[in-house]
Amino acid sequence: LTKFGETTTPTTTPRKDIFAFIEKELLEVIPNLSSNVDATTYGRPTKFTAYALLAKLYLNSEVYTGQKRYDDVVKMCDNVISSNKFALETNFAKMFDIDNGPQIKEIIFSVPFDNISGGQFLARYYLHRAMRAKYELPFTPSGAISVQEEYLANFNEPADVRAKMLLGGKQYLDSGLPIIVKTTKKGFDADYTGTDGSASIDYHLELMPKLEFRNVAAFDLGNDEKAWAQGFRYAKFFPDKTSTTRNQGNDFPFLRYSDVLLMKAEAILRGAAATSGSTPLALVNNLRKIRNATELATVNLETIYAERAREFCNENWRRNDMIRFGKFEGKWGLKTDTDVNKRLFPIPRNILNINPKLTQNPGY
Repeated sequence: LTKFGETTTPTTTPRKDIFAFIEKELLEVIPNLSSNVDATTYGRPTKFTAYALLAKLYLNSEVYTGQKRYDDVVKMCDNVISSNKFALETNFAKMFDIDNGPQIKEIIFSVPFDNISGGQFLARYYLHRAMRAKYELPFTPSGAISVQEEYLANFNEPADVRAKMLLGGKQYLDSGLPIIVKTTKKGFDADYTGTDGSASIDYHLELMPKLEFRNVAAFDLGNDEKAWAQGFRYAKFFPDKTSTTRNQGNDFPFLRYSDVLLMKAEAILRGAAATSGSTPLALVNNLRKIRNATELATVNLETIYAERAREFCNENWRRNDMIRFGKFEGKWGLKTDTDVNKRLFPIPRNILNINPKLTQNPGY
């Protein structure tokens, strides 16, 4: 339904028709959008938001419709690049800090948050609970989100500023003192069988890369200090100590200039004509240089895929990328399912019950 007050019961619509509708809506609205990029338009769609969204749409067109639209990707990316309103930031971490905002020249569109309204509490979920003191937080983090061990392979250069945001190994306070967890032998390892399980120990917190599932069916690592320390964390959105709740003030960048550069590089590799003297190698190396990563001699689609992993970790583009690169049916962690139908989510049963015109997605 696209009009306010419309009551027509919708039917299942083919993906190519949805694609065409989104494309039409974006193209039609561009003349009405602002070309200003400043505090007055921050958090609001501009012409460049539409161009970047269209580039993203066209980049995935082969998946959505079976039709390649890579020259259109380049065209939309060039609309952003030629505006000269955006630039790669020299301080990667600052883009995701609690005071990020319109001063960040790399953000094309961001979802603003403050630490009063809810919805932005990423630090609550990736920080280990013993890190509360390190970040001076008014709450204890739950630390439930870890980086899959296979994903860590993408961060292969310690000097890369994106790799520096990984939390792994022994952890320390800013003063240099170790983060110590006071527990017992049984508290550290619930499987401990010794007779002195209640004996006190001081455990120097060490985040381990490997996830060892004790209950695979429940996706459960366990409920002890050993389990809670499994998995590196990715601290992209800096914890907000100024908040009195778990809500943070970090705005969430939805579209960034680096994405535009990588989309253009990928589109050219997939067959689009190069423009403005751009080459995929130059586009990728421009990004890598400012991220303090070694410049590459050659690039291919696998290079782009890995670069996107480093650049957009925790920015919710990975599933989209995996499907486009044909990686979603692969195996990682506990995942073994190769069913391509899983690229689409099922329509909830309660929705099907109230609308008989809808048909369930294949495979469910």
